[in-house]
Amino acid sequence: MLHFSQTLRQSRNVENALRHIKALQLVQNTTKPKDQVYTELFENLPNNVKSFFAKYPPNLKYKKTFSSSMDPLKNPFLPSINPLTKVWETPAYDKEDYKRIYHVCYRYGLLDLLPRPESLAKNDGLNNFVEPVTNEVINLNAQGKLERNLKIVLEYSKFETFFEEKVDEINTNTINELKDIIIMRKEKEEKQLAKKKQMEAAIANMDNIIVDWKTDPKKKELYMKRQKINAAKKLKIFA
Repeated sequence: MLHFSQTLRQSRNVENALRHIKALQLVQNTTKPKDQVYTELFENLPNNVKSFFAKYPPNLKYKKTFSSSMDPLKNPFLPSINPLTKVWETPAYDKEDYKRIYHVCYRYGLLDLLPRPESLAKNDGLNNFVEPVTNEVINLNAQGKLERNLKIVLEYSKFETFFEEKVDEINTNTINELKDIIIMRKEKEEKQLAKKKQMEAAIANMDNIIVDWKTDPKKKELYMKRQKINAAKKLKIFA
């Protein structure tokens, strides 16, 4: 689950929070042309999602099922099979990466741009998998680790279902929550800055305070009285 409040409380970067707010507001803005909205939105996305779309441009149609490891359009979230060695290769992004990227894309309305994996519904697709480069027919059922890879695809769908059912209920006031946290942060930073300036001013004025004390007989007399009182108290303690 994407909890912005927890992220912001742990992070000291207020600018990152403002970028999230701006991205959410851009999604809700329907007055601008679509391409302009996407351009501004991309600049305000979290770095992990921005990096993902830079590596896998959304204008390309990636495979939604298992494919060859040599296929330039293989799905980055799914294992692929090497047609030469017949060995399964791990996906470029694991389940946790997919979960984080999916959550952000769901929030910003970018799911259509995400190459979401789909499970193979028919056994025929597993028995007669055609490798797109060599056109070799590979029986995926005969390959090792197929059952585990099918479970991975099933878990992807569970992530999506759980998130889509809970997100509206949990994160309805995300922008207001972010603004409250940012206001609290700014107030705290302003207090710390004011205190720091006050200490710097006092240190800078220390020479004037010392000169004033040495030249003012009343202050010097008051100081001597305090010294005598303190000395008397110490004598009572040891008496």
